[in-house]
Amino acid sequence: MNGFQFSYDIPPDQIQVVVQAYATANLAMYDDVLWAKYRLGEMFKVQDPMTGQLAVRNAWFASKNPPVDRPPADRADPYYSDLSIEGLQRRGVLFLI
Repeated sequence: MNGFQFSYDIPPDQIQVVVQAYATANLAMYDDVLWAKYRLGEMFKVQDPMTGQLAVRNAWFASKNPPVDRPPADRADPYYSDLSIEGLQRRGVLFLI
């Protein structure tokens, strides 16, 4: 997305990325309720980066950045390097499950 927007000057509203996760990549799409209920961290040996323990929450979902009203002008802003599911959704990425 950054390459299209900043290297090729394609306006963000003309960029569409759709993600169809496959196999174990679907884990990134599941909410914390499923992670805790089915102990997905234990099943797939996923460690929570905050606790160092086997994950009982989806560590890939929540963004560490606050929501913004409009995208920042500075391409160095953390908004453009947010790889969380929530951060990418804010930029218009569509995730299919």
